Amino acid sequence: MNNLVWIIIGLVGVGFIWAGFIFSKERLPAFARETLLTGWEVFLLGFAIGPGGLGLIGVGELNQLNPFIALGLGWAGLIFGAQLRVADLRKVEPFLRYMTVGQALATGVGLFIIFFFLALTLRGGQLSELAVAAFLVAAACSVSSPTAISMTAARLPKSALPKVRPLLVIATLDLAPALVVVGLVFCFFDGARGAAFSEERGVALFFHSFLIAALLSAMFLLIDRKRLSEEHNLVVFLGFIIFASGISFYLGLSPLFTNLLVGVILANVLSHDDSLHTALHSTEKPFYVILLVLAGMWWTAEGAAVWITALALAAGRMALKLYSMRALERLVEGGRQLAPEAGLALCSPGAMGLAMGLNFMLGYHSDMAVFAFGVIAVSTMFSEVVAPALIRRAVGEGELTKKAESQEKMNETG
Repeated sequence: MNNLVWIIIGLVGVGFIWAGFIFSKERLPAFARETLLTGWEVFLLGFAIGPGGLGLIGVGELNQLNPFIALGLGWAGLIFGAQLRVADLRKVEPFLRYMTVGQALATGVGLFIIFFFLALTLRGGQLSELAVAAFLVAAACSVSSPTAISMTAARLPKSALPKVRPLLVIATLDLAPALVVVGLVFCFFDGARGAAFSEERGVALFFHSFLIAALLSAMFLLIDRKRLSEEHNLVVFLGFIIFASGISFYLGLSPLFTNLLVGVILANVLSHDDSLHTALHSTEKPFYVILLVLAGMWWTAEGAAVWITALALAAGRMALKLYSMRALERLVEGGRQLAPEAGLALCSPGAMGLAMGLNFMLGYHSDMAVFAFGVIAVSTMFSEVVAPALIRRAVGEGELTKKAESQEKMNETG
């Protein structure tokens, strides 16, 4: 127990200390800066101290951290849900909404097929477990990282901004269908019974997820927070996430999905300037760091099957994103406003892909879950390394740079 307390204190300390540096790497060499663009150094730190590395933290201690992992997943679901205000979504151009759903569906189906048949061939296992793993891996690997896009775009000419904005919208919104898939899998496939499918259980738990989210939201709204200081509001907020995530964990639901629903409800009831948004912003980077460290601890890099499947998924994701976006550009009115290779900018799943993998590990204690998480981690790392180059290509950096240089020369001669 003493070790567990110190591990939690260490995780929180690393989260809050490194939060100020995770996205500030301007002084690093270009290759290191781009490789560690979205904070992968803390993922590698987690791997180094975990059972797959030096073993400073054992499997038994990691299992004791499950409630803490549920807290991190709950935060991730809540912070995304709080962005889904109906008023804001109505401002998104219809063609972007269609393209978001279309490319997410095409990528998810393609990745499901790739993982299912590779896992069946290279590893084997029960079909129900394979199906659950394929659903969750497809969901985790089909999402896109707006963080990678925005950080790469910050180094591009200002003329790139019109091309970047639609990509940020799609990368933000395509997480929603993936989290719904995760929620449905947890409802309909019982992790305590070897991922057995149950229609009756699934319908009941799916309904209860909405009911629990509504009750939790009502509870939060009844708290008189106007009289509280900013620090006390933050404590209330963290306590609320702990409570909501704990309920999900105890009932065998997905903390990601339950807190997503809570976030959506609160976002559409509370005002834009509510202290909830301040609390979310102030804890965003620390929780991001903690989630990456925990993911690194659980990662094991063993087995050729993991690497083969992961690299196949990474390549498949690039192809599916690229060609699904190209097809939708022709089919959807307004789609031609995007760059021809816009899909390449959506190839990095980022930390949310890892969060879904952790959620799988939390609810389904099996070798298949460990295998699936390893595949998600390797695939995501590879995608993160190549993401900056793909994003620059997607927005046409070379052409933009030439135009900027040409404009500068004209200004000088003028």
